[in-house]
Amino acid sequence: MVLLRILTSVFIFFGLYFICRAIFGDKSIKSNKWKQKQSPQAILNARKEIITGKKLSKFEKFKANAEEVLRLSNTKMTWEQFELLDVLCIAVGVVIGLIFNNVILSVIMGGIMAYMPLVVLKMKQHKYSVYLNEQLQSALNTVTTAYLKNDDINLAVKENLHRIDEPLNTIFREFIAMNTFIDSDIVKNIKIMKEKINNGYFREWCDYLMLSQKDRNMKYVLLTIVSEISEAKNMQQELNTAMFNIYKEFAMVAGLVILSVPGIKLLNADWYGYLVNTGVGKFVVALSYLVTFLSFIHVVKVIQPTNEM
Repeated sequence: MVLLRILTSVFIFFGLYFICRAIFGDKSIKSNKWKQKQSPQAILNARKEIITGKKLSKFEKFKANAEEVLRLSNTKMTWEQFELLDVLCIAVGVVIGLIFNNVILSVIMGGIMAYMPLVVLKMKQHKYSVYLNEQLQSALNTVTTAYLKNDDINLAVKENLHRIDEPLNTIFREFIAMNTFIDSDIVKNIKIMKEKINNGYFREWCDYLMLSQKDRNMKYVLLTIVSEISEAKNMQQELNTAMFNIYKEFAMVAGLVILSVPGIKLLNADWYGYLVNTGVGKFVVALSYLVTFLSFIHVVKVIQPTNEM
């Protein structure tokens, strides 16, 4: 009986999903690839909506947030793939609630699982941002040192390409190609390169690099920026070490809360019956899972690389 109810709920859920997608699919924010960046006009339109007080729907806000996270996390997933993954996660959450014969838990777990793919991607974004900071410290230090010696940024980059890892290697190769084959305006090409990485240190480095094309004395400021990146890297390592114990303790507590319900069944069948069969028990179980998830969301928000603090 429980299996039949679960299968029926899953089929109804997927049916509603495809119907809603057919009706509202064209009204959502248009984007095919996660890695596509918003055009300046799209950003301007978004700002106009904020100024005029026009509110986006919850789905549009969720999608815009998800697209930004996927773009910054350097993933190749498309919106359609993420959408399908999200629906599968919601179905899993609903099924978990139905297993415990708890409608309230089904609703809460469905909502929780809807955000789980986005939460995982935010963690991936954090990991990629930390990796990018490490690559920036090494690459910019190498390029800056060479630039101070030969006073030619194009030559400085070209001589050290073999020492630069991805994704910076591709970005610097494109910079050299622009200078050599397309447009010799170095300042213009630096501006283009600046927008390819969403990192405050890199953008500041590019700003002073542009200034140094007119005033050669400004190139010495580049060393200061490289030093700041190195300090930020050390701060990030210290922060990760300090926060590790906190994350470990949270994971232990969250695990105990999640496993407490099936664990009670092993300890005392009567107590388990009160939890899964009475209204108060069902509410307590649903509330416990909800609080655990909200705490997890808060922990994820706290985790961020030093260049975003």
